[in-house]
Amino acid sequence: MKCYIQWLFGKPYKEDKMVYFFYRSAVVFYFIATFLFLALAILANIKEWWIAFFAGAILFPLCFRIVNTINIKLSKFANRTTRR
Repeated sequence: MKCYIQWLFGKPYKEDKMVYFFYRSAVVFYFIATFLFLALAILANIKEWWIAFFAGAILFPLCFRIVNTINIKLSKFANRTTRR
């Protein structure tokens, strides 16, 4: 499971607790939202439910990686400037 999460979201940046908390929160939210969207699509009897499900399942980790990379770079920059 750990390998699957790291494959989807990338490796966590553990040097900054705020970024690490953001990473863990996004992973938990992803699994809860994926389960709820899947249950809603099946219970609502939507014919093309799999399109929305897989689009969300693929796009969320992709967008998360972009945002997380920016957060890590900003965190490194902030730590570098405050240590001077």
